[in-house]
Amino acid sequence: MHEIYSILHFINLVNFLLVMEEIYLSIGSNLGNRNLNIASALEMIGNHIGAVTGLSSLFETTPWGFESEERFLNMVVSVDTDLEPKMVLEKIHDIEASLGRVRAAGQ
Repeated sequence: MHEIYSILHFINLVNFLLVMEEIYLSIGSNLGNRNLNIASALEMIGNHIGAVTGLSSLFETTPWGFESEERFLNMVVSVDTDLEPKMVLEKIHDIEASLGRVRAAGQ
């Protein structure tokens, strides 16, 4: 009986550790090849954050909060991840940097 309890305890522990959370990310691009930038971001999100499980339609918007001649191409994605929120944010910043985003001071 003790062995069965130990096995069940181990299975419960593994299930607890493998809990995936569904998160939603808004992504967009207003510079260069916007479609390619979004496709690259989606690939990197899948490789570094978790499985991309859903995609919204693409939509175009004007910049908000700053002046720019370039319009944004945006979408929302759902992702299953086992990462903690702080790690998701760090990975997002890494992806942005690898795609050439330069953050202004204070961003």
